Amino acid sequence: MSSFNDSLDDCLVTLYDYSSNFYINVELIQKLAQHLKLDTFVDKDAYSHIFEPTKSSERVKFQRLSIAGSFILIDIDFTEINKIIKVSLSLANHIDETNGNIPNFDLKSHVTIGEKDEQGNMLVEIDSTENKLTFLTKGNQEAEPSADDILLSSLQAEKLGKFPFNLKFLATLDRLSSTDEDLFLYLDKTAVILQTAYLLETKHNEDWLYTEGLYTSVGKISTNDPKSSQLGVFIDFWNDFRYINHEYTTSDSSTLLMGNSYKGFLNIKASNSTQKDYLLQNKESIWKLVGRDEVIESYKLAFNDGPQPKAPSTATSSIKSSNKNNSNWILSLDLNYPVFVHLQVLEFLGITDYEKSNEKIIDSDLFDKLNDSNEYNYNSGINKDSPSKLHITQQISQEYIPLTSVSLNSLTNLIQLIPLFRNYIVLANLLRTLIKETASNPFIFVGINGVSTRAGEMSTETKNRLKASLKLPDDVTDEELMGLSAVSDNSAFSTAQINKPNTVDLTSFMNDGLSEVEKPPASIEDSYISFSLDDIDYCSSTYDLLISIDGLLVNSKDELVDFEVKFKISNGVMSKIKPDDQEDVNMDDDNESIDKNEKFIKGLNVTEDIIKVLKYVYLD
Repeated sequence: MSSFNDSLDDCLVTLYDYSSNFYINVELIQKLAQHLKLDTFVDKDAYSHIFEPTKSSERVKFQRLSIAGSFILIDIDFTEINKIIKVSLSLANHIDETNGNIPNFDLKSHVTIGEKDEQGNMLVEIDSTENKLTFLTKGNQEAEPSADDILLSSLQAEKLGKFPFNLKFLATLDRLSSTDEDLFLYLDKTAVILQTAYLLETKHNEDWLYTEGLYTSVGKISTNDPKSSQLGVFIDFWNDFRYINHEYTTSDSSTLLMGNSYKGFLNIKASNSTQKDYLLQNKESIWKLVGRDEVIESYKLAFNDGPQPKAPSTATSSIKSSNKNNSNWILSLDLNYPVFVHLQVLEFLGITDYEKSNEKIIDSDLFDKLNDSNEYNYNSGINKDSPSKLHITQQISQEYIPLTSVSLNSLTNLIQLIPLFRNYIVLANLLRTLIKETASNPFIFVGINGVSTRAGEMSTETKNRLKASLKLPDDVTDEELMGLSAVSDNSAFSTAQINKPNTVDLTSFMNDGLSEVEKPPASIEDSYISFSLDDIDYCSSTYDLLISIDGLLVNSKDELVDFEVKFKISNGVMSKIKPDDQEDVNMDDDNESIDKNEKFIKGLNVTEDIIKVLKYVYLD
């Protein structure tokens, strides 16, 4: 019987999640509220309201659906034709600021920056006497849309849209709150701490990349999202093709010219894990924030009278003792778009509670192939007359996962995760532009160690040269020839170890003993692009991705041009790897190649398009 009930509950959850596609119907809204264990009541007595009083003095009669929990009351006014005309949200512990004169939260009036402590951390006290930043704002706030307006806007289309999501979000906060712990206030206080961190960083960094939250450690904090008609606290932290979008997207438009705008939704969810007290933890947490001249400074951020509101202790949670559902909760960051990240990086940060997308998304095929074999091999169309071999590999055996949500162990997890997300978003963009012109047929890529990395057909010339070099009979199969190229890969499992594995490969073996004149010159057929994720810098605060690209391509003069460039992605920004970042530095690089490499990296930051920048820097 319990199995049947569990299956039924799963079906109801799925049905609720799909309800955003249903047409607006007051009776359906009432059933959704009842499914969330909220009380409902429909008052059919005649209320009346004047629409557009400057145009008409006629009153329109309507009915009212009231949805109530322990802390919330939602009144929905509607006509007989299921037209929603007004939504009002009231909360037990929130003052109704009907005049809308809530001052903006800023450093001057609400934050006191004290002296440094013995460890060199700047002490910052936040005024907690008034709630200056809340997603439950009322009145006519211009800076942040009111909760009433958000709820109403989600009910103005033909379908329910985001209203079921908003209702479930409010119901969850209501259900997990207790007489000792108001999670509505708790979430507001959390937003205040994050906003303080944002303001401290933008105080000395007024560039648009900081003020828009693209470079700040915690992004840009906002309450309520009118674009998606969602209630809550949001963190805007990245835009694809940021320079292009900043240049060409108009100020009155919320839509990017290209790509996506990434944001996180600060959510509270029921949890079976030990109850965490984020505000109490934060009193001792160290915030590493970008200060003047982009120097990292250490801060301690806390409210001036201790954490507000009262938080549960880790020993005996006040929520667990007094919450009617006896349930713990956890704070999570939900992403509006999946981000492919390495699972091992999350584990390194101590994050084990996360959610990933189960749907096939745009980059799934690419990252699935990298997960299967750490490589991707196809033909690129960068040289139209002669396709170039494209080889993508990662030197680290780690699994990518399409991350959609991550549960936080502390608030300072955010200054680790957000730069990390930026790095992987940019990596995905680079790879996506690299493979967009690939042909459908794979090829055999003989890499540095001479290992064939993809099954396919050797050229007849290669087969004949290999057979002649090894004095093999003509009846040797292609599979047997292919096995020779795996010598380097299998050497690690041999009892007789090869002393110089980098010199024992198919290419060097075939060319061994030939003079420079006898060795076959590079030809158009040899053109290739190799992209390698070499390592992850776990010692850097932004978990930089170390990347190398090399290749041999045909330029506009039909000349073969070789190139090699190494760079890192740090907080979403690509930059040249300095000598301190790598063990081996080639001192023989000429100034022209260095200048081109710097130009290449600068072009990548602007376009995030490897193919376009390769053509511009090396081939034109």
